[in-house]
Amino acid sequence: MAASGKKHTISYVNYVGDVTQSKTTNSGKIHVRVRLKAMSADYFRGTYNGVEKDLDTAAIAPMISTTIELPSGGTFEGLALSIGTLDRVTTNGHGNTNDQLSPWYKSNNYVGLSARFTKKWTAGITYTAYTSPSGLFATSQQITVASAYKNWLHPSIKFATAIDSTRNDGVYAQVGIEPNIKVFKNTNYPVKLSLPLSVGGGFNDFYSTDSDHINQAGFANGGVAATMPMKFIPSDYGSWKLHAGANVTARDDDLRHRSGEHTDDTFIPMGYVEISLLY
Repeated sequence: MAASGKKHTISYVNYVGDVTQSKTTNSGKIHVRVRLKAMSADYFRGTYNGVEKDLDTAAIAPMISTTIELPSGGTFEGLALSIGTLDRVTTNGHGNTNDQLSPWYKSNNYVGLSARFTKKWTAGITYTAYTSPSGLFATSQQITVASAYKNWLHPSIKFATAIDSTRNDGVYAQVGIEPNIKVFKNTNYPVKLSLPLSVGGGFNDFYSTDSDHINQAGFANGGVAATMPMKFIPSDYGSWKLHAGANVTARDDDLRHRSGEHTDDTFIPMGYVEISLLY
């Protein structure tokens, strides 16, 4: 791998199946993404996922992935294979009522294909194994299909379903937009401000468990995020960025009750800071 100074675009998927395209100065065919994120809470698709919204603990989420650009042409441009893992640990016990369990409560491992059909339209398919080393939840294997369009509004859509016997049948669907603007554009450190908004829901028992039957349930999420390039790091060492944001999730009654003792509030506020590298 070598940095050429000239940027080109690659596509990739992440552990929840979102598909993205970004620019990199790495002229090779193999790319590495690294992320370290600190979160005030951990709720996934509207349900409790390991760390409550109380501010006495936090979730630390390291992530590493590799994206390999594959031969492509014609209809499929920028075809790429991504393989990665995202883990989460807590800063205060386990983040639940059982302090005997390991602070390492989540390990999500994934592989996926992505492609650009035009310069702005990207699609992907991802397999993810959602696992819990501490035994907080049972392993779930899911397939996600997603698509996104790159303009100032950044609309996206995705569908997910479980493919193992530990989960009920059903489909998860989500649509979102992320309008953004750049401020301080004429400085060394321009900032991208965005307003991520999404609506998601599970249908045909997607959210059901052995003890709870939930035919359909949903949530809405909205927030504000800021991203700043860390240009004091030479581009030979990749593209480094600093991210920060806050959001609020509004849940329907079924998702509130599914979280049980781990906060059944309708509104769940969360904040985060993150450092990322793409090379």
